Amino acid sequence: MNKVRPIFKWAGGKFNCIERIVSALPDGKRLIEPFAGAATVFFNTNYPRYLLAEQNSDLIIFYQSLKQYKIDFIRYCSRYFTAKFNSAEIYYKLREEFNHCQKNKKKRAALFLYLNRHGYNGLCRYNQSGRYNVPFGHHKKVLFPETAMSDFLGRDSEVELICTDFRETFKLAREGD
Repeated sequence: MNKVRPIFKWAGGKFNCIERIVSALPDGKRLIEPFAGAATVFFNTNYPRYLLAEQNSDLIIFYQSLKQYKIDFIRYCSRYFTAKFNSAEIYYKLREEFNHCQKNKKKRAALFLYLNRHGYNGLCRYNQSGRYNVPFGHHKKVLFPETAMSDFLGRDSEVELICTDFRETFKLAREGD
């Protein structure tokens, strides 16, 4: 199996065990990922349709922004992936901006990707006040996931995205899923 890396680094992600997961999946009309996270299963399977669900609204807003703005969103995100932006000083400034950016969903989504890729170890963590608080990751070079984002766009019409609890997601399963 030629494994496809997803857009996000994700603590607890399924990338390292994707072969076992894929080999256990039956045929079906729609794959439901109730804990989509980085959507590794989506990126490594070929079902006619997908329901990607996640309780993390920032993750769902990112995928929705990618679906809505398409290649323009990829270009918009790429601006944060130059050497200039790979410093602790810039990271903490942008993290603070993310924590105060509620109305501009496109910018918040792009900053979420930036924070994920530049932050420590693929963590996604918020404090009790709802503020993102992952420290800077000190990476020598941060790769922009343009290929994975383009791959998602090549299949975005197959994808339904919802922000909900896994129990609510399970209630949406139908015969053939």
